[in-house]
Amino acid sequence: MVFGNYIDFLYQFKKTSWKGSAEYTLAKLMMNGLYGKTIQRPILDENGIIRAKEQFIQYHVNYSGIELGIMSDRSYHLTYQDEINTILY
Repeated sequence: MVFGNYIDFLYQFKKTSWKGSAEYTLAKLMMNGLYGKTIQRPILDENGIIRAKEQFIQYHVNYSGIELGIMSDRSYHLTYQDEINTILY
């Protein structure tokens, strides 16, 4: 188990603490946070170049997490999250 020692330490720390104390709450939050991060889906950014701002609206309708930046040749660098094609675990 990758995080076995860490979880064992936090579990013992929580077990020896009074319920509701700062130590108890901290141990519980640390264990819950680790669990949440290990089951989290990766967020993969896609990049593209568009020539007109009007194309941005098409991307905005279809994708989330869009960022737009202007490039030196007056085209636009687009970063977005394609949630439909993200691999599910």
